[in-house]
Amino acid sequence: MDRKGKEVWVGLFVLAGIVVVCAMVLHFGNLRERFAKMYEFNVRFQNVGQIARSAPVIMSGVHVGKVRDITLERREGTVLLTLAVWEGIQIRNDAEFTIKQAGLLGDLQVLVIPKSNDAPLIQPGNTVEGRNPTDIQDTLEEAARIVTTIKTAADNLESATRKLDRQVMNEQTLAELRSAISNVNVVSSNASYLVGDLRGLVEKTSGGIDGTLANLNQFSTNLSLASSKALGIVEANEADIRSAVQNIKTSSEHLNTMLANVESGKGTIGKLLTDESFHQELKRLIVNLRRFGVLKYKDKPLPGEETEPPAPPQSKVRGKPGGL
Repeated sequence: MDRKGKEVWVGLFVLAGIVVVCAMVLHFGNLRERFAKMYEFNVRFQNVGQIARSAPVIMSGVHVGKVRDITLERREGTVLLTLAVWEGIQIRNDAEFTIKQAGLLGDLQVLVIPKSNDAPLIQPGNTVEGRNPTDIQDTLEEAARIVTTIKTAADNLESATRKLDRQVMNEQTLAELRSAISNVNVVSSNASYLVGDLRGLVEKTSGGIDGTLANLNQFSTNLSLASSKALGIVEANEADIRSAVQNIKTSSEHLNTMLANVESGKGTIGKLLTDESFHQELKRLIVNLRRFGVLKYKDKPLPGEETEPPAPPQSKVRGKPGGL
């Protein structure tokens, strides 16, 4: 009897050890998905960005399922993702489905963003529409186009400034302008002296009035020629001045329009700069790089972002007691 009792206790101990080992394998080996009950529905995208099967489905930061299958609809040109979500996780049909990376360097995953609390629930087999993910390559290409446009505007502005400086503010034009002004000053001085001389001549004699009037007429002619010369310089460069001013105005308006679109969040770059999630992901990348370095980098959430996933239904393993 003592030997038989010991064998029973040893058998129970071994059975309990087996149960504990199985529970640890199911928990740490992420094998619970094979046994937990899940329901499936479809999400249609135009582009899934090379997401892989078994990619996680995340809702409010919690792992709630995985990508079961990926189907290419050739006739419509769309991609159908079949998502498997654990039973008990309720997702409404107005929720937003999108695809993003887990951090800046992580794998792609499906994000579920709940909207309202009164919309109908998604039933097994339903198909809903998803929002296409932002392709980092398209973002870089658009950024390159914007940089090229800004560079072109800057080049046009610099070219207009150089043209204005070369054609209007060159040494020859300035010399001619100084000469014209000097001639005007000389003519004005001569006219003043002439008026004084004329008054003296009128007072002394009336015989020299005709000669004085002739001199006055000559000085007036010189003044008119000098003024015409200055006006000709301005008219000769009028088209270039207007063209340079118009180029400066056009470049400034183009640059202001692009900066206004970026500040208002239009376009891919604008959305990227105003996206709070991008700021959080960049912050997480910098913090993880400081904590772990480049070679041992780990994508860990920031303090306060860690959320434990809901506990799935536990599979019960019943053992039959028996002697060995």
